[in-house]
This record gives sequence, structure tokens and C-alpha cells, in this order.
Amino acid sequence: MFLVSCNPDYQQIRHLVITGFAELGRCSEKPKPMDLFSIEKQRIKETAIVGMHTHLVNNAQENIDILLNFSVSKNQKFQYTAFWALKDYILLTHDNLIPDISDIIHAFLIGVLSVEQRVQAECANAISFMITHHLVYDSQFKNNKDSTDKQKEEIIAKIRSSPVAHILDAIMYLSGNDSVFIRTTAFSTLSSLSKYSSQCPSVMAQIKRDIEIPEEMTSKNYLAFIETRLSKQREWYEKSKSKKYIETKYSGLYSLLRLGQDPCDEEIEDATNKYIEFIELQYNPDNNVHVLNENYFIKVFMALKHTHNPRILRKLLKVIKFYINQDDSKFQSDIINPHTILWMLEIMEHQ
Repeated sequence: MFLVSCNPDYQQIRHLVITGFAELGRCSEKPKPMDLFSIEKQRIKETAIVGMHTHLVNNAQENIDILLNFSVSKNQKFQYTAFWALKDYILLTHDNLIPDISDIIHAFLIGVLSVEQRVQAECANAISFMITHHLVYDSQFKNNKDSTDKQKEEIIAKIRSSPVAHILDAIMYLSGNDSVFIRTTAFSTLSSLSKYSSQCPSVMAQIKRDIEIPEEMTSKNYLAFIETRLSKQREWYEKSKSKKYIETKYSGLYSLLRLGQDPCDEEIEDATNKYIEFIELQYNPDNNVHVLNENYFIKVFMALKHTHNPRILRKLLKVIKFYINQDDSKFQSDIINPHTILWMLEIMEHQ
């Protein structure tokens, strides 16, 4: 039905199919209201987000690579946080900071197979955005008026002989999700793609390439078929992105992301404990990974300075004591400075 909806040769029925997708893409259920944070936690969140953005702008590729490693972590929270951050990267910056977003696209494709519905939701939103903004399924006819029929035929032939992109597999898979919000996002995306592809032969060629299935395939076996294809992609992706001890090596980035995502008491406590674990390690200023993780934790410290929790504040004092004696750290002045002293005096006044 989707292929029919894309084909301009079926004008009499394609608009009915598109309307059906659009209707299925409407959600009558009200979304859950977002949690409201206290002023204290909102400041923690905002400071963490600023820290995240600073790292992303200064070294986008390195940060994206770490997030891609997180996306195949055995720890579900690391996975979810990675997909949340990758989705925000796509929504906020498109492909402006790194030259190639193909690995990010692959991450979202394999993410739809996650056992966690919240990961599937992040992937559904990201894939929908990429399609509606033509980051995928973009027209290959850059100069449509100037291209000859022969040039267009050559482009379409090249598209059809290229590897399957599996993006359509991911959308179709999500359209059968138990979550009404994920289902409606998928159907809404299909509706948008149908309209666009009917106006662009090169996009239609990409869809035909990706939707090809065995002739003997029945509709009831289709879900298992695309799940198998996506699973093979996941195996390849996990082998290429999985790294040992990634959760420990970059615990600072994870902590910073969690504070920017959900600065609840549990996450604030966890970020603080991870910071204490970090400073208790053997300090190595010559280890680039160690120094990068330290840099992430510096941003975590800046965010946690907004807390009024006495237990957290006592742990932050341990961090300050650590940096008083850590002359080898190039970040010492970020912690030991007049602003920190003033902050400590203000805390003492209110104790």
C-alpha cells in the first residue's frame, strides 16, 4: 500500500492511502505532562546543557563517536542517554558539525529494535525528522530542470543498484509498535514520505530499492522479514561500535548528559558518586582519555554547584580538596578560583 501511495501513476487511489496514513498518524491520546523541576534543579539542567553544547561545538566528532559507543552499551541507561543526545544533535544541528552522519543514521535504525520503548520513541522522532528535512531520501536531481532524461535515467539506475538503506524497514517496524505515540509517529512519517516521493522520481527509486521483498513473501511474514534484516544491521553495527569499559572511561560525559536530561535526586546523587570515583583513581595527566573525562566532570561540577543538598555539597568539598593538591591538572583553576570561594562562603552563610 505504501508503494502505491508513492506512485503518481495511481492518482485515483493514492490520495486515499495517504489520507489513511495521515489519519493513522493522528494521536487522540494526550501526551504525559513534562515533569516540572524546582528552580535549583532547573539551574542544574541548564548549566549541564551549556556544558554539553560547549563540548559538542569544540570537538563534535569525538563526542559523537563516544555517544555511538554508548548506544551499544549493555547498560540500558547509557543506551537511552546516547539516543536522546544523538536525537538532539540531529534536531539542533543537522549535519553542520560533522561531515558524515551515516553512523548516526545507522544508530537510529538499530535502535528501533531496542527492548526499551523510550529508546524506540527517540529513534522514531529522529527518523521522522531526518525524513521530513530530507537528511535521508533526499532528491538526487540537484538541478532538475537542467538534467537530461539520459542523466536522470543514469542516476535512477545507480540508485537501484546501491545497497538497501533499511530506513524504510525501520519505519515499517515502528508502525507495528505497541505504543500509540510511536505508531502514530511512524504513520505520520509514511504519509509525509508518500507525498514527497510522488513528486520526485529519484526518491521513488530509493524507496523501490528499499522496499523490495521476495515474491513469495506474505503480509503476515513481513514483520519478521524486516526484523531479520534490521537484526543483521545491528550485529554489524554493534561489532563496529562496541568498546570495553566505555562506561567507566567516559563516565563524566554520561553524568553531564543525565544532568541535562533529567536532574532528579537519583541522577544528581549518581553523578556526584561517579565524580568521587573518578578523583579516587590514579591521576594521569598524560592519558588523553583520562583528561577528557576530567573535562566532562568539570562541567558536572559547575552544574552541581546549584544544589542545596547538604550530602551532595559535602561530597563536592572532597572534589575541591582534591584540586587544591592537584597541581598537575590543567583544570585546577576551573575549580580553585574566587568564584568557588564565594560559592563556598554563600553556602556557609545558609547552613
